[in-house]
Amino acid sequence: MIEAQPIEIKEVNPQELHGSKKIEETWEGFSPIACLECGNEEGFKEMYFILSRCPEKLEEEEWLEETMIKQYGVEDYGVVVGALGDERGLIASAVCRRCGSQNVFYDF
Repeated sequence: MIEAQPIEIKEVNPQELHGSKKIEETWEGFSPIACLECGNEEGFKEMYFILSRCPEKLEEEEWLEETMIKQYGVEDYGVVVGALGDERGLIASAVCRRCGSQNVFYDF
């Protein structure tokens, strides 16, 4: 049995990703659209993280959830598979500057 490699998390600046050649063209324009708590549609604090690989098991997903909360204070996020053109994952999260919620809808 081959043991899976650990998952590394690297925070990246939103400006590095937007318009970067790192991200697939099909994901250009993917950004926070609206806060699902207060309806705000502007002024979000965006946060992005690159995973060395996507979680494959429930235990890895649980570890990722716990780590994102403890290390980065991120409770609500989405993992985008394929956005970087390889096996890495892209985590997208945003905070509403109006109400402070992380329950933010992303779209193109």
